Amino acid sequence: MEKSLILTGFMGAGKSSVARYIAQKLDWIELDLDSEIERAQGRSISEIFEKEGEEYFRTLETRILKATLENESMVLATGGGVLTQSANRQLLKGHFVVNLRVDPALAFARIKGDSDKRPLARAGLEELESLYSARAEHYDSVKLQVDTKGKTPQEVAEEVLSLMQG
Repeated sequence: MEKSLILTGFMGAGKSSVARYIAQKLDWIELDLDSEIERAQGRSISEIFEKEGEEYFRTLETRILKATLENESMVLATGGGVLTQSANRQLLKGHFVVNLRVDPALAFARIKGDSDKRPLARAGLEELESLYSARAEHYDSVKLQVDTKGKTPQEVAEEVLSLMQG
């Protein structure tokens, strides 16, 4: 068993729900990178985006990701854009990373109205599909993939656990 599990994927893939389930099952720490950023900054992701911009947020995300990866026996749900930064991709090398695949239309249905935590979710479906397309190569670069379509978070979690064991 690895020392930690990192879940990546587009917004709305279910990373946080799956991380929570796996952490309980393994009796590991469950962390959400966006929540860690909010806690460190004392403000919401939306506030950070609005006041400082995405570039500032991505720099902050990298710094907090690096610190968070020092934990062991941890399940970490990353933000949907974490793989867009080469520094983050480098930090994740050597960790057990699983990408949760989600269709942009399904993601849109899941995240509608959740713009405080996901400022990029304010866009319509077309913009979301465009954002997904721009990031797809990074999601596809993750060696281990689990498709979430038609599955409950528990079913996805069980699939991830079986990848970890085998």
